[in-house]
Amino acid sequence: MTESRTTFIAGAYTSTWTSVSNEWANCQRMSAKESTQQDKKQQYTKWVVVMRQNANVTNKNRLLFGSYILHIESVSDPTARNRMIEVVCREEVV
Repeated sequence: MTESRTTFIAGAYTSTWTSVSNEWANCQRMSAKESTQQDKKQQYTKWVVVMRQNANVTNKNRLLFGSYILHIESVSDPTARNRMIEVVCREEVV
């Protein structure tokens, strides 16, 4: 998904995410943890997504896996053969 922003006069903006394509991928949870900040519990879940090479996948995008919204933290090519990429993501908890 790609973000488009609409900016208002005061400098604030609103984001709209649009779908770019559907891709086959292997999605797995790597880890999860909870923390408490200012009496508010926060949950962090990391995912690793392995998919075919796609130059359009960057940390400015996000992935949608079923009902999970995954914010991309890093994209790497672990084999350096330009066939598959490994995407590390953080799950958005709504």
